[in-house]
Amino acid sequence: MAGPSRRGSDPEPTLSIFPDQLHIGDRFDDAETGDEAHEWEVASRPVTFKKGHEVRARVQRPGNPATAREKYWAAHEKITVRRVTASPTRPTAEPDGDGTDVESLRRELRRLRAEVLGLQEEKQDLERRNADLTRELEETRKKIPRRMSTS
Repeated sequence: MAGPSRRGSDPEPTLSIFPDQLHIGDRFDDAETGDEAHEWEVASRPVTFKKGHEVRARVQRPGNPATAREKYWAAHEKITVRRVTASPTRPTAEPDGDGTDVESLRRELRRLRAEVLGLQEEKQDLERRNADLTRELEETRKKIPRRMSTS
């Protein structure tokens, strides 16, 4: 028998956190366009820039990667988010003892495939950022004159 369901309990807890404390999967409401607030989901880890004064993260509408965009926050301003789960990983499907619960295995396979796609996108994002930083470092090195040897 399975444990108690969360459906009858309280909704996800809301947290007031700084943007650099965001986790992938956190959700928040944003009313930037129009009067109606829309729910957004954090799709990448937050990155600080401008000497730590700003934070950016990739966000998307829940379950809709086509709406992905970069979101920027001032690092000192708290935001209210709903943390979907307290554990870092989702629970895995537990098949019946005889292994015939094919539908739960298929759901778990779909979930894992989606998670792999998300990780691949995050890896590509990190590789792009790494390439940008490497290029910026090389440009900075070119601007600095070489020191003359005194020995």
